[in-house]
Amino acid sequence: MCLHESIMKDISFHKYSTPTSIQAQAMPVALNGRDLLCCAETGSGKTAAYAIPMIQHCLAQPSVRRGDGPLALVLAPTREHAQQIEKEVKAFSRSLESFRTATVVGGTNMAEQVMRNVPIKRQTLLFSATMPVEIEALAQKYLSDPVQVKVGKVQGSEKANMEDSH
Repeated sequence: MCLHESIMKDISFHKYSTPTSIQAQAMPVALNGRDLLCCAETGSGKTAAYAIPMIQHCLAQPSVRRGDGPLALVLAPTREHAQQIEKEVKAFSRSLESFRTATVVGGTNMAEQVMRNVPIKRQTLLFSATMPVEIEALAQKYLSDPVQVKVGKVQGSEKANMEDSH
C-alpha cells in the first residue's frame, strides 16, 4: 500500500505501526477505487480505514478553486459521531497545510438531498459497527457492486452471515 508521505508521517506521529484487521482488509480495496461495505465492532479502526484512503484520494485530485465544492463527503448519524470523524481525519492530515475539513450537521432529509446531488460516478464506502436492515437497504441503494468486509461479530443483520470478501 503506497500512501502519500505526509499521511505516513501523520500515521507515525500518532505511533500507529500495524493496521487493524478492518484497516488491512478495507484500505487496499478503497485505495483501488472500489465501493465497499464494511462491518466491524466499535473501536476496531473503521474511521481510519476509510479516512486514510479518502485523504489519499483528495491528494491525488487536481487543485481546486474556491467554490469548486468538496472532494470527499462523510455522512454520520449524529453530531457527536461527525465531530469524532472530523477529529480523526484531521489527525491523519495534520501535515497537509492545504487540507481542510468541515462538519455540517443536518437531519435525515438533508442526507437524502445530499445523496441525490452527488455525482453518479463516485466511490462510496459504507462502514458500520452493526448491519441492521436499514443499513443494508442504504447499501443496496447507494453502493455499486461493493466489496464486503466483515471483521468480528456482525450484530443486527437480517443475514445470518455477511460473507467476507477478503
